[in-house]
Amino acid sequence: MKRYTLSALLACGLTGAASATVVFSNNFEDGNFTPEVGSWTIANTATTTVLTGGGGDATLGNNAGLIDGSGSTPPVAGTMDVDIDFTDLDLTGGKTATVSWDSYARRTNGTAKELTITGYDSSGNEVFAMVLGDANSFGNGGGDRQRPGFATSSGKSTLPGPGTPGSFWFGANAGATANTTIDTSKDASFDLTIGESGWDLATTSQGGTAYSTTGLATFDGASHADLAYIEITSFGNGFGMVFDNIQVEGTLVPEPSSLALLGLGSLSMLRRRRMGRA
Repeated sequence: MKRYTLSALLACGLTGAASATVVFSNNFEDGNFTPEVGSWTIANTATTTVLTGGGGDATLGNNAGLIDGSGSTPPVAGTMDVDIDFTDLDLTGGKTATVSWDSYARRTNGTAKELTITGYDSSGNEVFAMVLGDANSFGNGGGDRQRPGFATSSGKSTLPGPGTPGSFWFGANAGATANTTIDTSKDASFDLTIGESGWDLATTSQGGTAYSTTGLATFDGASHADLAYIEITSFGNGFGMVFDNIQVEGTLVPEPSSLALLGLGSLSMLRRRRMGRA
C-alpha cells in the first residue's frame, strides 16, 4: 500500500479546493456601469457614459463604457480614478491571476496624458503597473501616443523585445460622436497574467497586430502573495478611455477556517489509513 505523508495529504486537499474563479466582470451589455461580478468605485472627478452602436461587434458587442474627465468637450478637467474591488486572489505556489480588457482612447488632443492600471496586494503594495501612454509618456515624443508600456519603481518603460507596440496601438483622435457612439475600429485587447514575482502580457492592436512578452518585473521587484484590488488612474486632461469586457480571474485565497478544515480532513484520512493497517 502506498504511504502518504501529512504534507502530501494537505497538498492534495489544497489543490482539490483551488479552482479558477471570476472575481470581477463588466461587459456593459446590460446598459449600466454596475459590474456583473464584483464591485468598483468611480470617483466624482470622472463622468461615465454607456456607449452604444457596437452592432454586436465580435469584440465590443453592443455596448461599452466611457470613463471620462468631468465635462463633455476638450480640454476636460478632472481625472479618472477607479477602484476595482474583489476577493483576494492567491499568487503563491505558482498560482496566477489574469486581468483582461478591451479599450481605446476617446480623444488625444491637448496636454500630455496617460492612464495607469495598477494592481495591489492585500498590504497595499503595488504588484504591477500597466501604462496606457500618450505623447512622450516614455520619452519618444509623438511615437508614444496611445502606446502601451509598463512601470516599475524605477520609472516607465516601453514594452521590451522586437516588435514592441508603437504609437496608435489603441484608439486615435476622436470627434464629438465619441461621446455617445462606439468606434468598433479602434479597440485593442490586453491580457495580463500576474504571478508572485512577475507578470506576462499579451495584446492585440486595433489593426490586429499581436504582441506578447513574458517576465515583466513586479512594480517593486518583490514577491507578492496575493492580488487584492486594481486601481485605474489618469494623468493630464483632455481625454477619456472606453473600456469593455473587463475581467479578473484567479484562485481565491483560502479563508483560515477553510485551511483548518482541510488540515483536519487530511489528518482524519491519515488516521483512517493507519488504523486500516493496524
